[in-house]
Amino acid sequence: MTTLLKRNYASGLSRLTRNFKDIQPKPFVMETLSKPFGIPQPLNLTDYYQNQNSKHKVQNFQSFKYEFFDKSRKEEKRVELAKTYSESGFYEMGIFRQTKGRIFGPPPGLFRGDKALYFPSVRGENLLGQQVDLQALWAGKINVMRVFTPRIADESSAAWLKADGLDYLNKDYEAFQARFPHSQILDLNLAENGIKGLFTRFARGSLRALTNSKRHGLYVMSTRDQFNVDLGLMKEATKLRNLYAGYLYVIDWEGKIRWACSGDVNEAEQAVLFKNLRLLEKEFTSSESQR
Repeated sequence: MTTLLKRNYASGLSRLTRNFKDIQPKPFVMETLSKPFGIPQPLNLTDYYQNQNSKHKVQNFQSFKYEFFDKSRKEEKRVELAKTYSESGFYEMGIFRQTKGRIFGPPPGLFRGDKALYFPSVRGENLLGQQVDLQALWAGKINVMRVFTPRIADESSAAWLKADGLDYLNKDYEAFQARFPHSQILDLNLAENGIKGLFTRFARGSLRALTNSKRHGLYVMSTRDQFNVDLGLMKEATKLRNLYAGYLYVIDWEGKIRWACSGDVNEAEQAVLFKNLRLLEKEFTSSESQR
């Protein structure tokens, strides 16, 4: 009996040590983007997320046995929990403060259209109360898309669109359209989860008052938890690694990521952003003339 207890104790201690090692956050190293990132083909992430969730529901005794007693599933759950704890809000806040939200540095130029990868489409609600799909909004346009969750991320990503005394995001949006006639600015406000998403939608009236009326249909409210699907692989693919950071993506008319940045605005890199938009305007005009 004593021997059995010792074995169980040793086994339990081994698992505890292994779990503790798994949840230790890795030292943060800022990445400077040098090659295309995203997913290899178009995908509606909202549909995929809902489908994956339905697959994991415990619907009968067999699935119940698998979910709670199967050894392989227990190991999967251990990995899932370890990853969740290693990417906790406290850790992400620490990284945000350390980097001022600069989770990655932008590439020096545009990713080529034939090499670029896709940003997953997300379904959400705009400021007009309509259900919209990002893929439909991207079509036929060059898209500057802000992605943010908390207020501080909203403010840092908005700063990238203020230049030469103009606020392209709101009061001077018409000036942005005149300068870049085939481009538009989208907002993707990702609430942390469905419950917090309800509060965001309750604030729709206030958000509408703060947003240029021409962009009410381009301000999309959705949830961030969709990006945690497949153990966070989608979050990694899109570089949305930190809850508190603000992101800005340049997405072409096919839904491909052509450029991206994060964190506080940098004047030299902001100039690169507008240069890239001018290049994409020429590319778009050329592609339209060839159709």
